[in-house]
Order: sequence, then structure tokens, then C-alpha cells
Amino acid sequence: MNCAASVIQGLPAAASIADATGPGDLAVIAVPSREVLSALKACAAKGVGAAVVISAGFREIGGEGAAREDELRAWLGTRPLRVLGPNCLGWIRPAQRLNLTFAPGLPRAGPIAFVSHSGALAVALLDWASDLDLGSRW
Repeated sequence: MNCAASVIQGLPAAASIADATGPGDLAVIAVPSREVLSALKACAAKGVGAAVVISAGFREIGGEGAAREDELRAWLGTRPLRVLGPNCLGWIRPAQRLNLTFAPGLPRAGPIAFVSHSGALAVALLDWASDLDLGSRW
């Protein structure tokens, strides 16, 4: 979705999920934390089955953020929408040429999987793998 452009990198873009054609398989949410729940509700209404919430400003900041995350979790508990996040790097699937993160680039596809609780560590390892051209040797 992009409220400023109707075409991005040669592909059509809609101003909102409601304006998109078809339900879509997956949404990547990168909006201020106070807007995440409404974005997910719009996705659910459109039939989107999964989302990655990159946005921060939830439990990790305490107080209001923790309450916002509790509300988000309570709502998600009653929906079929599957969510990774909030406040996460996202995930990458090199064999599918899919990068659902804010990390630049795409590592080569190979037989190695990496899961991390730390986005900073994951980005460092992505950089290291790129420098060593990991994936191409396998």
C-alpha cells in the first residue's frame, strides 16, 4: 500500500488495503504502533491470512506499549490471521527471492536456516554471509 503512488517499481499500488484487488496472502506492517491494530483489522477484513509486524512501540517500551500489545494479542486470539511480530526484523526466504524485512539485500539460497531473537544479530549474520558468499558453495 502506498498513499503517495499508484505504481511502485512497475507494479500497481493501492492507497489502502481496502482499495487492493484481491485479498493478498501476506501483509508487511510498518506503521506507527498506534496504527498497527487498525491495519491488521483492515487486512483481516480483506481476507489476508498472515502478516509481519515490523513496527516497534509495544511491550518493549512498557506502560502504554505493553497495553497496546495486550490489546493486539487479545484481538488476534479470536482471528485466523497469523502474525509474526510486533517489533521484529521479519523473515527472509532466499529460495523464493522474498525479503520481508528492513535489512538490505537477499542472501543466496542454500541449505542453512537461521532464526534469531535479535534482529541486530540477524542483520550482522546476513552481512557476514554476503561477504563470504555463503549459499553459493553448497
